[in-house]
Amino acid sequence: MAARSFRKTPPTSSNITTSESRSAAAVQKVRGVAQIRRLDQLPNAYRQGQLDALCGVYSVINASRFMMKSACLHKNLGAWELLVAIVGMLEEKRKFADITCNGMRFRDHDRMLDTAKRFLLGKHGLVLEVRKPLVKLRRPTAKQAFRMAKDHLENSGTAVFLSFETEQYGHWTVISAIAGGKVYFFDSTGMRPKPIDSFRLTPDPEQPLRKKFEFRKSGIVFARISEP
Repeated sequence: MAARSFRKTPPTSSNITTSESRSAAAVQKVRGVAQIRRLDQLPNAYRQGQLDALCGVYSVINASRFMMKSACLHKNLGAWELLVAIVGMLEEKRKFADITCNGMRFRDHDRMLDTAKRFLLGKHGLVLEVRKPLVKLRRPTAKQAFRMAKDHLENSGTAVFLSFETEQYGHWTVISAIAGGKVYFFDSTGMRPKPIDSFRLTPDPEQPLRKKFEFRKSGIVFARISEP
């Protein structure tokens, strides 16, 4: 009822007294405060990206952008065009709706990297190389994985993809640096640095979580962009 009466045309000075005018102004002020308080009690609006599961798509675009800004290349990525290429590929595979709502498997991420390879070569004349060095190791540990990732990132034009699981969600991100016992990210959600000790490399995804963040051997991918 208060909202309806607040929208009415306010009375004019020609048909009310000064005291009535003051009373009306006071009522409007009180109602305005009440309305502001009601707005303050509302939940925050969702931001673009909060409801989708496209972190894997953004990881490919962000990693490409990160690598192209290295000292040896220092080029700008056609990010929107790469997004169009990836979405087009997913549409052809009839995977875009599923990935948008439910996230992606490792094979889906591999397909996106293949699309990025073709795009970077055709658009920028650059070669994207990717490899999964942990797959060949029998029982690697998280510390060993991050040590290898740190060595890889010391080379120009490089990045590392990481797919991890928590109790609530799974996420694809890009590792930008490893220093001081922490992992740093170039991430689509603005993820802050995490201690290396908070990660665990698990051989069995069905096991209960022992650390805050767990990943598999296929969930860490080394990437490099270079000129042919």
